Amino acid sequence: MKDKAFWRFYSLVYDTLLRLIPYQKLLQRVIRAIGPPDQTLKILDAGCGTGNLEMFINQQAINAAIIGVDSTPAMLAIARKKNRASRKNCRFQPADLNQTLPFEDSAFDVVVAINVLYALAQPLESLKEFWRILRPEGRLIIVTPKNKANLWPILGEHIRLVQADLKSFWGRLVAWLKMGWLVANLLIVGLLNLIILKRGRDKKYHFYELPELEELVTTAGFELEETDSDYGHQDWFLVSRKANGRVDKTA
Repeated sequence: MKDKAFWRFYSLVYDTLLRLIPYQKLLQRVIRAIGPPDQTLKILDAGCGTGNLEMFINQQAINAAIIGVDSTPAMLAIARKKNRASRKNCRFQPADLNQTLPFEDSAFDVVVAINVLYALAQPLESLKEFWRILRPEGRLIIVTPKNKANLWPILGEHIRLVQADLKSFWGRLVAWLKMGWLVANLLIVGLLNLIILKRGRDKKYHFYELPELEELVTTAGFELEETDSDYGHQDWFLVSRKANGRVDKTA
């Protein structure tokens, strides 16, 4: 119950992240990793939160059918409202990523999991479930916080990017006034992230070094295509494909 209340409260401030340029750039990178915009793809956004990925995809008129799932009703309500103009190719439904997902085998071309893997009870079992619902050679895109990730390098990157685009004194003044509002809201997000990090130290959440994460993904039956960092170098960014053969259920 406490966990549900935490994510319900987080939903009220989560979209503060949309004002961060590094977050916007991260979503754009995920979209590029999904594949060419002219392909007709069926995508699962596993742990869709407030539907930010869907909003970016719909704004770019990408030819894809996307289903967003999340276990927090408040997140889903915001996601539906935000994407209500795109109901033909985008829908949201409740699902617990710690359980068997309500989809048939090989149902999706792409599964995306942005900043969700760390909060799952058994990440390996969830990855195996992603393997099951992906078609052969289907793509898995994972973004997950590094061990000891921090919000402030992300804000620092945002400030550098803003300053690089502004040359005039007045432009910079307006930007700094807006920055004050952003920082005030990010303080709340930062406090919530401290709770998340504490849960990591208590072994309730999972923050990986890169070799650990790569081993987890390959054990689940995927072949790695790309490993990198992003989001102010605070997240791991992995792209992999569903390998041939069956997952070892005993692993």
